[in-house]
Amino acid sequence: MLTLPRPYTLPGETTSPSRCFVLSLALPGGKWLRAAEFHPGNSAVVRHAILYADATGTARRLEAGSGAGGYVARDAGLGADADRLTEWAVGSGPSMLPAGVAERLPAGADLVLLLRFEPDGQPETVRPQVGLYYAAQPPQTSPVTLILGARDLILRSAQKASLTDAFTLPVGARLLRVAPHAHPVCRTLQLTALPPAGPARTLLQINDWNADWQDSYQLTAPPTLPAGTRLSARWILDNSADNPRNPSTPPMTVMPGLLYLDDMATVRLQLLPANPADASTLDKALTAPRPAPAIRATRPTRHG
Repeated sequence: MLTLPRPYTLPGETTSPSRCFVLSLALPGGKWLRAAEFHPGNSAVVRHAILYADATGTARRLEAGSGAGGYVARDAGLGADADRLTEWAVGSGPSMLPAGVAERLPAGADLVLLLRFEPDGQPETVRPQVGLYYAAQPPQTSPVTLILGARDLILRSAQKASLTDAFTLPVGARLLRVAPHAHPVCRTLQLTALPPAGPARTLLQINDWNADWQDSYQLTAPPTLPAGTRLSARWILDNSADNPRNPSTPPMTVMPGLLYLDDMATVRLQLLPANPADASTLDKALTAPRPAPAIRATRPTRHG
């Protein structure tokens, strides 16, 4: 179990809702990570956590240069291609990979813990813990991650909209885990798979989204999706008074950001190539430019 070396005091009011902290692993020979468990240390203000591996020393330099515990940066300051291991949100349990599957922790790597806070108006002490579970031997292959959705949403007051995003698999792949994440203006989420032959299959359906209770879903019998399968996600977003979980009364325009009152809607799919030889093909497809997610707004809802 790794514990933040020193407690961090979150100010009661802050314009930086996220902060990164470096946890030294000191692994001379590297390890293979099978599972991870996160304990927020203060669930009153810690809303979301993302765990990265950094073998470049970048995060350590950023923390040393900040002059305070941790540092402020998006994507942990490691860039969009950072080695992201797992994440946690309120309601989540431990993250575990199937037998024979693990993710590499390089020799000398640091763990970087990105925490997203929701300040409550008074100083709060935060000291999270991370539990790591290693594989006994190197795995046959490692998973990759597909992200559908958007983190740069803007919804006007009383606006309702649908958001859709899709990706077509270039090779066959097993679906290991689905991890949706959204804020309170989200109402529903549907994830479907449309194979090149045969009917569409609903992979995940959430009809009453609750941003206060989020989890990742590990499939006990991971399905193999054939090459050419179109994975499609659709969210219904509601920033009107019709949404009982809208935190603003009356509704206010929500902007992109990391705070609970801001807006984002994503779903992360953990995939494993059906044929290990296809791993590079899948990696290239996941990093290639894709069309932006489509958002279609409906008429504002009028009240009174």
